[in-house]
Amino acid sequence: MTPLDSSVQAMIIDALSQVSSKKVDSLYEEQAIASLGLDSITVMEMVGVLEDKTAHRFSDEEMARVETFGDLSALIRPFIKS
Repeated sequence: MTPLDSSVQAMIIDALSQVSSKKVDSLYEEQAIASLGLDSITVMEMVGVLEDKTAHRFSDEEMARVETFGDLSALIRPFIKS
């Protein structure tokens, strides 16, 4: 499995820690978001945190295509301020 880019991974893990008690040390491109066993509300809360961090609102159409952490990474990467 391919690990996520470290800055994107840190942002996603931080967002996840703000909305869930799940402890995650690493995430992988091919890893399904569903593999963490999060309910849909928690996933949407995590996305909300990522939207705040990137100052970008992701459309429902964009989110509908997100199944893996690699998909999520590709979606948020262009909006990360370096």
